[in-house]
Amino acid sequence: MEALLRDMEKMLRPQRRRSRPPPVPNLGSAEAPPERVSRYGVPSRAQERVGLWVSSVGRHVHQGPQTHVRGRVMDCYAAVWIARGTGWYESAASGRRAVGANTVMCVVPGVAHSYSADPAGWDEHWVVFGGRMAEELEQQGYFSARIPLIATGGDPRVESLFERLLATFLRGGPLCDATAAAMMHELLVVLHGLASGLFRVGEAPSSRVDDALQLIEREALRGLTPEGLAERLHTGYSTLRRAFRRRTGGTIKEYLLRVKFRRAKELLAADDLNVEQVARACGFEDPLYFSRAFHARIGLWPTEFRASQRR
Repeated sequence: MEALLRDMEKMLRPQRRRSRPPPVPNLGSAEAPPERVSRYGVPSRAQERVGLWVSSVGRHVHQGPQTHVRGRVMDCYAAVWIARGTGWYESAASGRRAVGANTVMCVVPGVAHSYSADPAGWDEHWVVFGGRMAEELEQQGYFSARIPLIATGGDPRVESLFERLLATFLRGGPLCDATAAAMMHELLVVLHGLASGLFRVGEAPSSRVDDALQLIEREALRGLTPEGLAERLHTGYSTLRRAFRRRTGGTIKEYLLRVKFRRAKELLAADDLNVEQVARACGFEDPLYFSRAFHARIGLWPTEFRASQRR
């Protein structure tokens, strides 16, 4: 009987909790990250309507040549950042190109491509994305099948954005789609700035376009014209116009107007100058032309914009 009671007591006695398994190291910890991490998502219909979405992200550490990509054709875009190691990339549009560390390979839809690490392997981070905004940015020259490689120069923003994109997918939640899309847009802008050199404008001018951009910022409100800009830079207008479009994706006239209208907005919102005074302060000799051009670009007449800013 005593033995039976002892057995019943053991059964009723609270069991000790088993020790929990060690937590998975987070992306920001000092512990070594897992060699392969991949996360996939299904963008919401709402995010697709926004025009930019991310469908998958991942990281492959010590990726060797045995896992090469051969003749793949995608129906969306991808950015593959090589953080360490060397290899090659090849497509009919670009030919075969050497890939070094701190390089992003840009993959566009419908283009057969191949790439692989050298025998020593590489560390690869990737993100797959798409949408109307991505298509528009391709048209504007943010990335190209013909020039698929972007050297990042070890810019910390690139590493941070790839890591944050992966962390966002690992965390999940109802705002995952929107957060990832915002980071993707930032990543594309950073890559374009690095590839075009536009981040360096104002630091050490190295081209006519750099000089033109700085001159526009200084002189746009003083009646500077596209032709006058070329003359100030001692170059032909047609040559400067083509170089400016290649570098910035826009025209000289459009950039001049943006600078002028930026100042016009400030004056209309903060000062009591009349429209004619604002026009002349922004480099427009004809107030009627200013009003029409402002309305065409901003969508409001100058007086309507002023009224919308008053409290």
